[in-house]
Amino acid sequence: MKTILFELKNALCSKRFLFTVVVMTFLSMCSLINEMKAIPDASVYYFYMVYFYYPIWLIAFVLAPIPGAISFCIDWNTCFYRMKIIRCGKKNYILSKIIITWVTAFLTVAFSQMLMFALLVSFKPVFLNGDGNALKGGIYQDYLNTSGIWIYFTSKVFFQSVGVAFFAVFALWISTKITDILVVMTAPIIGYYLIDNISICLGLPRYLSIPRLIKGNIEIVKGIGYTWLYVGGIFGGLALLFSWLFFKNCKRRIKNGY
Repeated sequence: MKTILFELKNALCSKRFLFTVVVMTFLSMCSLINEMKAIPDASVYYFYMVYFYYPIWLIAFVLAPIPGAISFCIDWNTCFYRMKIIRCGKKNYILSKIIITWVTAFLTVAFSQMLMFALLVSFKPVFLNGDGNALKGGIYQDYLNTSGIWIYFTSKVFFQSVGVAFFAVFALWISTKITDILVVMTAPIIGYYLIDNISICLGLPRYLSIPRLIKGNIEIVKGIGYTWLYVGGIFGGLALLFSWLFFKNCKRRIKNGY
């Protein structure tokens, strides 16, 4: 735990983490500029809905792995992993990589979204009469007001954060196969489109659609809490699967040297 906390502190205080949060926030705001000019009196709710219609939000898959997922590539290419393993042990080293990758990716998305909300709220109304027609009749029906709509925003941020965090762990596993930083950074976006196309070809139900889960377009009729558990359970299970694969491959690579 001491090793994990030390590595996590370094990751969250690193320039890479700050860079990804700032760049993601900046690009998110830039994607809304034309919409703000076209409809200047619209609400934060409207702009956040429009945000997911522009592909710029997919940049999260490329930026989120930077603080954590590429660290194994850096350690391996510089041989710095040897000193870390001597200091804390092989098992602790591998576990710290998994936890740091998941946490930093989750917080990168969450913090950038929070900053975007803070910027939008500073000069736009949060919710207006007539907004939220698409949510009527759903689990967010009771929260269609200025204060309650934040429950909806929080849900959307959670779904996106936990989904991107899974893909960051997926990228970490890729790093045990190909120790190239550019490949590791682009692996999540390639994996996302690959899964999306496979889901369409197989005709999988909407409740198993990874893109729908990340965008928060899934509602469990029993309520918001059940929706959180469902989406978090699916991405958590997938993250655990690829964490195990990384653990296994990383041990082999460290032992054999390739």
